[in-house]
Amino acid sequence: MKLVSKLIVLVALAFSAPFVHAAYTAANLEKLCNDWSGDVNAGGYSLSQPMILVHATACESFITGYVYGIKGTMGTDDKGVLGTYTIEKGVTSPQAVKVFTLYLSNHPEEENKLAGDVLFRAMTQAGLLAVVPQKSEPAIVPQKSEPAMPLASIVVKSTPPGADINVDGKWMGSTPSTIQLAPGEHEISVEKEGLRPWQRTMTVTAGGSSTIDATLEKPRKLSGK
Repeated sequence: MKLVSKLIVLVALAFSAPFVHAAYTAANLEKLCNDWSGDVNAGGYSLSQPMILVHATACESFITGYVYGIKGTMGTDDKGVLGTYTIEKGVTSPQAVKVFTLYLSNHPEEENKLAGDVLFRAMTQAGLLAVVPQKSEPAIVPQKSEPAMPLASIVVKSTPPGADINVDGKWMGSTPSTIQLAPGEHEISVEKEGLRPWQRTMTVTAGGSSTIDATLEKPRKLSGK
C-alpha cells in the first residue's frame, strides 16, 4: 500500500503541478500556500492526501522561484523608478509566504490580480524586496563657444612683385595678395630669390586692415681689401 500511495503522489505531481504551479491569480496561490503552511509545515502531509503535497510543492516552487528569480534583475518600483531588485539577506520561502498571505488578507480586492504582482507589492511593503535606483550619469552640458573673432585683412605688395609671402613660417601666397590673419602678433616675411628678404613683426586687430609694401633690395657687396 505504501508503494501504491507513493506512486499516486508522483503521478499527481507529474500531471497536476504544471497547472497549479502557474498560480495565475493571487487567490490561486493563496490556496496552494495555505495547504503548505497549514499542513506540511504544521504536521507533515499524509500520503492519503496527495493533492496537499501537490499544492504545497507548487506553492514552495512558485515562491522560491520568484524570490531567487527576481533578485538582481532590472525593473521599476510602484512609482516607476528604474533600478535593480534586491532581496533582504536571509529571506526564506516560508517568510515570503507569510508576508504574501497577510498582505492578501488585508487587500482582498487584489485576489484576482496576478500572483507575481501581488507578491511583489507584499514583499515591498514588508521591506523584504527593494528597488535600488539606477545611477544616472550627469548630463553633459555643451560649452558655449565664444564667437569667432573676425580676421584682419592684410594687403601685401612688393617691389619687384612675385615674391613669396610667409606668415609665422607658413607660405601664404605671392605678391601682390590680400591675406587674412587672426588677431594678434605675427612674423611676416616677403622673400624673392636673389634679393634680401623683408621681415617684420606685426600686430593686427580683429576686423582691421593694413597694407604692406615691401621693397626688396639686392644684397650689398662686400668691399674687398
